Amino acid sequence: YFLGVVAKARASEESTSGALAGKVADYLKGTAEEQSSSRDKVLDRLTQVEGKQATRLQVEAPAEKVDHGKLDQLTQDSSEAFHSPGIENATASKADLDAANDKLSSLLDSEANKGLDGSGEKND
Repeated sequence: YFLGVVAKARASEESTSGALAGKVADYLKGTAEEQSSSRDKVLDRLTQVEGKQATRLQVEAPAEKVDHGKLDQLTQDSSEAFHSPGIENATASKADLDAANDKLSSLLDSEANKGLDGSGEKND
């Protein structure tokens, strides 16, 4: 499309902004496909050679030995270690929470008794 606009501008001798005569890129002319086909042939030839060599060089990796006894020992030890402290911490935190609630309740009750007189109105 662009080349058509430039050709029309040259034919009518009108000036265009920036479209001047010069070397036109191969991809605009349509000749780039011819060059790319020769490149594709070279690439195809190189990849075929690599494919043949790759099949010859395949070596199986030795299988790793797994010590199931060690894995079982590690999983049993860790499960016991994680569950025991959690129960102790839960009972300790429950006792601490109850003590804190009692203390707050006593503070709130004493504040309520100080601020109100017998008539239910606040003292100033």
